[in-house]
Amino acid sequence: MSPQAADLEYLTDVNGEIANGGMPSTTGVRGHGISVHVTTFNCANSPHPKLPIAFPSSPPDLLVLGLQELAPAHIAFLNLPVIEELYLKGIESVADIARKHYGKEYELVKVVRIGQTALIVWSSLGARLRKVQTAWAGCGVFTLLANKGAAAARLGILDGISNLLNLLMIDNGALRELTLVAAHLAAREGHFYRRNADFQSLVQNLVFQDGSGIFKPHTPLFFLGDLNYRLSVLHPSRSGTRLTISPDETHEDEHSLIALLKENILDFLETGKFTNLVRHDQLPLSPLALHLNEAPITFSPTYKYLSHDPPTYTTTRTPSWTDRILFSPESIVTKDYRSSTCATFSDHQAVCLEAVLRKQDFEEEEGVMPWDINPAWRERREFGERLGYAVGAMEFMGMTKVGVMVLAILLSGMALYFY
Repeated sequence: MSPQAADLEYLTDVNGEIANGGMPSTTGVRGHGISVHVTTFNCANSPHPKLPIAFPSSPPDLLVLGLQELAPAHIAFLNLPVIEELYLKGIESVADIARKHYGKEYELVKVVRIGQTALIVWSSLGARLRKVQTAWAGCGVFTLLANKGAAAARLGILDGISNLLNLLMIDNGALRELTLVAAHLAAREGHFYRRNADFQSLVQNLVFQDGSGIFKPHTPLFFLGDLNYRLSVLHPSRSGTRLTISPDETHEDEHSLIALLKENILDFLETGKFTNLVRHDQLPLSPLALHLNEAPITFSPTYKYLSHDPPTYTTTRTPSWTDRILFSPESIVTKDYRSSTCATFSDHQAVCLEAVLRKQDFEEEEGVMPWDINPAWRERREFGERLGYAVGAMEFMGMTKVGVMVLAILLSGMALYFY
């Protein structure tokens, strides 16, 4: 079901008790920090009873999951019940698995979905999690449809330290905010500039209920998803020239760079050593690199897999790090940025990251909006959702013989009417 534009949601019924004799949690902005485990995964429109979360060894305060291509477009656009019954069925088991694994309670905080992209958050913070805001925007077909786009949430977390049962709070009254964005940008290797435009569009049209955008001072941000940046023939230091791997579109002095890229790709496919490919990554050339940070890449390209066991890439795509987790401010402590085979039904691999938010991360001035909010963001979103229903209905009808006949009659009638 699409998220509804509602007022701020105050979470007062979160059960924070420690189960199964687990150790007490003393995490907090004034304690050891807020621990966050983030996973992003492109589901390739496949049904999946188990959500792709690679649970870390230590219990995080927040579990964050971003999904792209969650379900086929017509199902996602029409919000058919099968999404909850089949494609998001695994949501029900995550809290139970986490409780058994860590010996502490986890609560489903929010599911934010727009079309084929979703953001899901679980928390063990108990009553310290006080406020949730949501935002969503499409940037796909017609720059509006939600075959591409982003779902976002902003959490308000009480600055304090909880006792064993989270029943008593050491509270100084401060409410810290954290922003989470799950995104899916334009596909195809040649659409570098379209991906950049998608990012700008999302920044301008993801607006929370308090009227703010995703960038906000003193508010850490995680921006994750299938960002679709591929390998370029140019090193980031040569960002002033064109980006392409097609010889007939390049200048003469770039041909050697194309040959170098091909050589490095072949070397990777033969040896599995990907170090020389990192220099060809497009993302450092994009505006995302100006406003967000990333931990060093220490894992093989996450797309496009023909098989995960043994790892085999398809010959129709250049292996690339399409799936990424970015963050701001730069001061955030991160570890274990890696790919995961926690799910193998897709042509992507999941990517996860562990992070700890400390007091100083909430005091950084980073977070100024790079572009102004679109004053018509609400109207744009509403029109995009209506257009999505229409496109979903047409695609759904086109999948059956009866639907094709009905669609043909409707189109014929429209043609005769306007003729």
